[in-house]
Amino acid sequence: MVIKEAEFGDKYVKWFSQLNKDDLEFVGKKAANLGELYSKNFPVPNGFVITKKGYDYFLNETKLREKIKSILESLDYSSLEAVKEVSEKIKKLIMDSTFPDDLRKEVAEAYGDLGLSHLDLESGSASDILNTASEPIFTAVRGSSVGGEGEETQINIKGINSLVVAIKKVFSYGFSIEAIMERKDKNISFSEFFIGIIVQKMIYSDKSGFGFTTYEDKIKLEATWGFGGKDIAGVLFDKYFIVKDLNSIEKKPVKKEIALGRDSSGSTKVFKLKEGKINDCVLSEYEIKRLGDFSLKIEEVFLSPQEIGWAIEGENFFILDSKDFGGEIKQEDDVEVGEEKENNVVEETEGKEVKEVVKEEVMEDDVVEEKEEGLAPKSVYPEGTRTSSRPPIEEAGGKEVESSSELSPVSKITKTKIGLYLDSVFSSKKGEALGIKLAGLVSIGEIVSSTGKDLDYYLKNLNEYENLIYGNLNKLIGDYQEVWISLSDILDAKGLFGLHGLKYGLTHEGILKTELKAISRINFEGKLGILLPQLISMGDFEKIKRMVGDYDFEIGVILDTPASLQLIKDLCEEGVSKIVIDSVNLTQCILGTSKENKQFFNEANEAIILQLEYVLRVCKRKNVFVDLLSENFELIDSLIEKEINGVLVKPEFAENFVDKIFEIEKNHFGGTDKELRQYEVRKEEEKLPEKDVEENDLSGEGESVDETVVENNVSELNAAQIEKDIAAIEEEKKEYLGRDSENESSKDTLGIF
Repeated sequence: MVIKEAEFGDKYVKWFSQLNKDDLEFVGKKAANLGELYSKNFPVPNGFVITKKGYDYFLNETKLREKIKSILESLDYSSLEAVKEVSEKIKKLIMDSTFPDDLRKEVAEAYGDLGLSHLDLESGSASDILNTASEPIFTAVRGSSVGGEGEETQINIKGINSLVVAIKKVFSYGFSIEAIMERKDKNISFSEFFIGIIVQKMIYSDKSGFGFTTYEDKIKLEATWGFGGKDIAGVLFDKYFIVKDLNSIEKKPVKKEIALGRDSSGSTKVFKLKEGKINDCVLSEYEIKRLGDFSLKIEEVFLSPQEIGWAIEGENFFILDSKDFGGEIKQEDDVEVGEEKENNVVEETEGKEVKEVVKEEVMEDDVVEEKEEGLAPKSVYPEGTRTSSRPPIEEAGGKEVESSSELSPVSKITKTKIGLYLDSVFSSKKGEALGIKLAGLVSIGEIVSSTGKDLDYYLKNLNEYENLIYGNLNKLIGDYQEVWISLSDILDAKGLFGLHGLKYGLTHEGILKTELKAISRINFEGKLGILLPQLISMGDFEKIKRMVGDYDFEIGVILDTPASLQLIKDLCEEGVSKIVIDSVNLTQCILGTSKENKQFFNEANEAIILQLEYVLRVCKRKNVFVDLLSENFELIDSLIEKEINGVLVKPEFAENFVDKIFEIEKNHFGGTDKELRQYEVRKEEEKLPEKDVEENDLSGEGESVDETVVENNVSELNAAQIEKDIAAIEEEKKEYLGRDSENESSKDTLGIF
C-alpha cells in the first residue's frame, strides 16, 4: 500500500496508460477499469484522472475538509429534510470555493496534452504546445469512486474555465442526497471517501448505448442514435439479445423519434430524427457481433459480469466505461425511462413527411465560463424554470442513480398503514425491497422536474410528454398492489402562489388530459388512483371527475391549501376515495410563513393540529382513508393518537419511521382495546417476504389468540369497536364543533380564518 502510493509521486493527475484495475484505492473503480482496458489495447478514448491525492489537496487547500466533516458529524440521517439541507450546503461550499492554483495548472497542462496527437507531443514540450494551441477540445468529465457512490457525468466540456467548473460540480455530486445516504448504509466515513475525476476525450458518436454480460448464455445490448442520454425524455433504446457464441441474435427495435447530439456551436441538443431512421434498427448485424465480442473479452478481463458503455463514430468502436453488473438480464420488454413499446407509440403527426432534421434546444452547456474565481456557476436552466412542489430528493438532471444498498423487509407491524412516497425509479426499487405494497404517492412532478424541462415546453410537445409519463410510471409501479399517482404540481418562479397543480392543469387542459391518458395506459392489476394537488373548488373537482370518465382509477385529493381543508366534507360526500395531508405546504399556507423560517414554521402548531383533527373526524364518518406526508414526529404522534389511517415515507427512511410509529402506537394504545390484535399482526406478516418478523404484541404480554375464537368473534369485535367509534365521534363533535349531537343536518364549517 505504501509502496503503491509512493509510485503515484507528487502528481495530482495520472493518465489512463499509467493505471490498471488494482489502482481503485487511488483513482476509484471506474477510472481504474478504464486504465486496465486502455493498457490492454481496448479502444478507450484517451484521458486522464485527478487522483485521490488531487481530491485531498482540493479539500485541504480550500479549507473545506474540516467544514464538511463538522457538518456531517452533526447530521440527523433519519430526517430527509436535514439530509437535503446538508447536501445543498456542502455542494454550495464546493461550488463557491476557489480552485487551487497548483491543481489548476496541472489539470490545464494535461487538458492541453489531451487535445494533441502523438506526433504533436513528440515535436515539442507540452508547455510549448500549450502556448501555441489554437482550439481547446471537447471532453466528458466523470466521477469515479471506490464503491460507485455519487458519480456524476458532464459532457461537451470545452475550455479550462468550463473544465474547472465541471470538476467542482462532479466533486460536489459526491455529496448528493443519495451519495450521503449510500455511504451511511455502507458505513463509509467521510475520511474514507473520495471522488476521482475522469477527463476523457469526447466522442461524437453516431450510435451509442450499453452492453450487459451475464453468467447465463446471453448478452444484452441497448442502442440508440447519437450520444445516448437515458436521462433525456423520449430518447429510446433498441434491445438486442445475443447468445454468447455470437451466432444467434434477437432484435427488439423501438420507434425512435429524437436523439441527443451536438450542434455546430458545441451545445448539447435534442434532434428530431429523419423518417428513415425512426423505425430502423440502430445496429447492423456486424456491429451487434462486434460489440458482443468486446463484451465477452471485457468480462474475461474483470472475471465478473459487466455493464459496458460504448459508442460508434463512423466505423470506429469506442469503450467509454465498464463496471460490475450485479444482476442477470431478463429477456423481456422492460420499459425504460420515456420508452414506448413499438405497437403502442402515440404520434399525432404520424404519416407526415419529415423532410429535414429539426433541432430543438433543451439545455445549454452544463457548465459556464467562470467570470471570477470563487463564484458559483449560473443555473443551467433559465430563471423561473418550474420545479416540483413536493419535497425533492435530487436536483434536476434526471440522472438515474444506482441503489445505495439492499434494504431488508420491515420487521415491525403497525396499526398505522405505512405507504411509500416515490419520486424516481431509484426510490421505487428500494421500496420493493421493504415488502411494503402501498405506493401512496407517486409524483409526476418529480418525473418532469428531473428532465430539466418545464410544463410550458411539454404543452407544445404532448406526445413526448405522454411517453415520458407512461414510460416512467411503468417502471415506478413495480410489484406494488396499490398505487396512487399525484398529477403534476410544479412550482414556477412565484412559488406556492404561482400557477401550479390543478390551477395549471385546468388552465392548460392539454397537460392534464395527457397525464390522465398516460396513466390510463398503464397495465396494472392492483388498485390504481390519482391524487389532485392544489384543489381550490368543488367545481374543479367535478371537472376532473368528468375528465376521468370511464378510466378505471379512483380519485383522491392532496390537502395542501386552506381551500381544500374547507371543502373536506363536500369532497367526502362526492365520493373521494383518499385524502393525503401534505403538512409542509399546508403549514406554509395556514401560518403564512416559509418552511425556511425556523422561528415560525411548525407543522405541529396547535392551529394545524386542530384543523387536521377535524379532517380525521369527517373522513372517519365517511370511511375515507387518510394518509399523512410529514417528517414531523410531533405531528405524527398527535394524529396517530387520533387514529389516522396511514403515514407516507420515502423508502430510505422507512425502517426508522416504522420503528418510531411502532413505539408511538405502543405508548398510546398498548393495553387498550385500540391496540393491534394478534390475528391482525399475523395477517400482515403473511404479506411480507420470508424473514424473521419481530413480535408485535403492543401490550408486551405475548398472549396467543385461538384462531377459531378469532374467526367466530371478529364480527362482534368490529361491531363493538364501531359503536365505540361512533360514541367518540359524537363526543368530539360536541367538544370541537360546539353543537348538539342531534343537530346532524346543520352545515359543518371549519374556522380557519
